[in-house]
Amino acid sequence: MVTEFWWRVFLAAVLTAATAKLLGCPWGVLLLFSVAYISWAVGLILILALGVWVHTLWKRRGP
Repeated sequence: MVTEFWWRVFLAAVLTAATAKLLGCPWGVLLLFSVAYISWAVGLILILALGVWVHTLWKRRGP
């Protein structure tokens, strides 16, 4: 599951960098990829953490 997560981050970063370059972003490809990779990693980790937190609250609520 962890490997799958990082592959998704990698794919999202590649797609983001390619899209930004096609739209005319003046940044270099390596900088674009680095920023996209870090942003997607942080964003997805926060979404996963929020999901776990909500799930824990939901389970604690009880029947």
